[in-house]
Amino acid sequence: MVHCGAISNLNLFQKKQKTKDYSTETRNLRSYSLALRGMQPLHQEILDFKNGKKIQDFQNDWMNTSEVQNNITRYFKDLMGVAILPGRLSSASLNKTADGIYYHPTKGSCQSSESVSIEPWWTDPGTVVSMCKTSVSDAVFYTKSSGEKAYCLDMAGEDFKSSPCGCGPHAFLCLPSELQTDIEDSINKETGERGKYIYNNGLSWKDYFSGDFLITDKYLLYAYARTQIELLIGTISLDQIFALLKSTPLKTFNKTALPLNSHRHGIVTSIAFMSFFNNMRSRARALTRSMLCKDIDPTLNTDGTKTFLNPSLTDADRAHGQKTSCSYCHYGLDNVASAFLRYDFNGIYTSYLNPLPSDVAHIFGQDGEGPEFVASSYIERGQEFHECMSQTAWKSFSGESWYTLTSDEQETLKKASLSGPKDLLNTVLSESFAGHSRRY
Repeated sequence: MVHCGAISNLNLFQKKQKTKDYSTETRNLRSYSLALRGMQPLHQEILDFKNGKKIQDFQNDWMNTSEVQNNITRYFKDLMGVAILPGRLSSASLNKTADGIYYHPTKGSCQSSESVSIEPWWTDPGTVVSMCKTSVSDAVFYTKSSGEKAYCLDMAGEDFKSSPCGCGPHAFLCLPSELQTDIEDSINKETGERGKYIYNNGLSWKDYFSGDFLITDKYLLYAYARTQIELLIGTISLDQIFALLKSTPLKTFNKTALPLNSHRHGIVTSIAFMSFFNNMRSRARALTRSMLCKDIDPTLNTDGTKTFLNPSLTDADRAHGQKTSCSYCHYGLDNVASAFLRYDFNGIYTSYLNPLPSDVAHIFGQDGEGPEFVASSYIERGQEFHECMSQTAWKSFSGESWYTLTSDEQETLKKASLSGPKDLLNTVLSESFAGHSRRY
């Protein structure tokens, strides 16, 4: 039995121990922990520090904590600053009867006796749902009464209602209305989740902006497939993408190979980016701001080009761009922007156009093709790129102006950026830079 005096002494001892743990000798550790992850170090961490563990070793451990990983994800999401608007995929939504039977609104609901069991794209392997027979069909096109060929991806109108169309193979043309928000959420998460993957695996800036792979969950993968015209009109089999959807985790982002002929190249062709910036000039301007930290100006035209190289630019675009009062910006802008001419305002690759527009671009004195050429040009030959990445990372994590750093500190960050996102963020979040943070 312990009497009151013993308890009092024990409390006094614990108070002294706590005071000792948070003494001057652990101040740097405490300050760094607060700056990096917003919390005091744990008691065991303090003991480890006193026993000789270096702050650099703590950083290596703490960079993998959920607090820091969430901040890294936020940084990459903010880097692009894009989001799709709610309701983007509503035209393909399925409703459900009180009995749990799926149906497309244009085709109408049904009784249980008029339904069939199918295994759609959104369920786990082997899991079936009930769907009205009128909404189930493997057809991808039909012939109108006028004799005109039409595709089942057009989910509206009397022609569709009376056609043999339904939700297509594996119900690929449709999605349950209750999943619409989840899909939009996955689309909006892509920039951050891809960035976190790039950081954790030590990949490059080019891998982030234009790497030919996806970091995706099932919902985002479906969204990409749903915007691929060849799959929607049946010129490419759905079997490959259906198998890929079935094997992809529901809400866990992992690396996945691009679907066949998807024409996607990292963030510069992501659904969120292409939808948020829905024309060639806004896309070029957005990448210039995000990757070079500047707006469109004559310095983008580094070799003084006075012509538009892409033959698919419209006469109206050329006439406007060649005006004396406009050409000083447009020769630089439009020769970058023309790399996006093969993507429509929804970011869908226009393989349905004949002829296909040219995507030739001229950037920093060199010719190339497509959005991936824009990204590689900005990364490899954009004089402002590494300073821009350093500024953005510094402001994001410290909350301070770039100019609170000395010129030597700025050079240290730019040098780290040359090695890739991981080296840059590790340097920004190192103890030597944490002292500038508002949270220090």
